[in-house]
Amino acid sequence: MEYNFDFSHVRSQKLLLIPQLKQAIEILEMNSGELFQYIENQLETNPVLEGAPDEAALAGSYADVYTAYTNDYENDSQINDHVIEAPERILSLKQHLLLQFEALCPDKTSYSIGEFLIDNTDENGYLKADIAETAAFFNVPETLVLDVLEELQSLDPPGICARDLKECLLIQLKQMERQDFDAMLVVDGYLNAVADDDAQYVAGATGLTINRVREAFKKVKSLEPIPGREYCSNVPINRALPDIMVRDTRGDIHVIYNGEAFPNVCISEAFAVKSSLDGEEGGVKLRDLLSRAVWLIKCLEQREDIIFAIAQKICECRREFFREGPKALKLIDKRSFAASLCMHESLLDKALAGKYLQCRWGMYELKSFFK
Repeated sequence: MEYNFDFSHVRSQKLLLIPQLKQAIEILEMNSGELFQYIENQLETNPVLEGAPDEAALAGSYADVYTAYTNDYENDSQINDHVIEAPERILSLKQHLLLQFEALCPDKTSYSIGEFLIDNTDENGYLKADIAETAAFFNVPETLVLDVLEELQSLDPPGICARDLKECLLIQLKQMERQDFDAMLVVDGYLNAVADDDAQYVAGATGLTINRVREAFKKVKSLEPIPGREYCSNVPINRALPDIMVRDTRGDIHVIYNGEAFPNVCISEAFAVKSSLDGEEGGVKLRDLLSRAVWLIKCLEQREDIIFAIAQKICECRREFFREGPKALKLIDKRSFAASLCMHESLLDKALAGKYLQCRWGMYELKSFFK
């Protein structure tokens, strides 16, 4: 499929079509937050449009994750009141963890255990559930609970779901690209010395030089002791919602829409019934409103198709990254990538801007995969 807007066709039509193409490109370039605001404005000014139910856009088990974002559309008697509210892009710690855990595609039992452990993670990011009690509750071996916990501890933010401070800091150190074994040694046995800044004692106990101990102290003090800090503030923190979810199911990479990132609109049936426009002038106005509404819906559909196609192609080109992690990421040449999709490079740039992909390794802006 080609994703170019056909400007040669436009030149043969009335100039009225030029603003429509401009609108299509602007919509493609918008991130999800901007798009929801834009759609809200369109719904306020065009009574032919109405917000489609969000449930139709949510797929499978993701519905539970996004329940907090589902909009409440009221059936008002006034046609002009069919306005979709742009969702606040605010994720709780639980929602952020569930979103990532879903991308790991756990089996039903593992998912239930993971959800339980997430529910029992406090606002600071520490796990409060007992492993043995959890295993007994689900009637599974403790090893399975520990396996699920290990998956949770690989999620963002670093250090999440630790059972104590030592484990929290060790998780963060182990996730670093260059592992600092001196810092791990200090965390494992000498946290009190770090608090007391007693490098001399640690040097004597471990045989490390004073300089190495001080460097280890510096690294340890740079870690986050409260991984859930940004989520437990009284002030909500806006976080980008991913447009695309990527699952790795036994080596098979699956690309999935996040329906919550794509606004849904449709032609209002109520408008056709209750419209007060009549006569020739009213008919002209109605046709214009319908034309604008249909074009907007087409623009939204094409934006969705383009973003999905780009994400699929990224997964095809960089399968190793999604299986092995950031160390395996090799940046993609933008020009050849655009050519493979029969897309102009400038159009690709617009489609990449502000769009996000969520996988087991975290959330990535689409443009971060390119040189």
